[in-house]
Amino acid sequence: MNHLYKRIQYKIPELNRVERTVLNYCLRAPEKVSEMTADELASQTYTSQATISRMAKKLGFTGFQEFKFSLKNYQTLERKSSTQASLGLSPLIKQMIDQLTTSLSMIEEADFQRAVEMLQQAQRIEFFALG
Repeated sequence: MNHLYKRIQYKIPELNRVERTVLNYCLRAPEKVSEMTADELASQTYTSQATISRMAKKLGFTGFQEFKFSLKNYQTLERKSSTQASLGLSPLIKQMIDQLTTSLSMIEEADFQRAVEMLQQAQRIEFFALG
């Protein structure tokens, strides 16, 4: 999840129905909205400039301009990460395979076999993770 969504996700319940509609419009068309004024967005969403400002403030921004700036940064990061992801996926996969191979080579055969037997005999297995 990107920084913009993290920043607003817990504040969305504070928005009323009209403000949520405006936010949904902004998230569906971020490129268009990042070039609009608050008046233009209000006109496009059939709301008022005050609604636009209230929505931005409820989401934790100082106003519509800061929200718009964050939206623009989000777009830039999305483009950059999608470009890097398409270029950098192979090295990442190779690194993961190398780490897995290294980990497996460090495990003794007897310990591995004992772990498998314990898993087979278990009535319940629980997994926990961080990250």
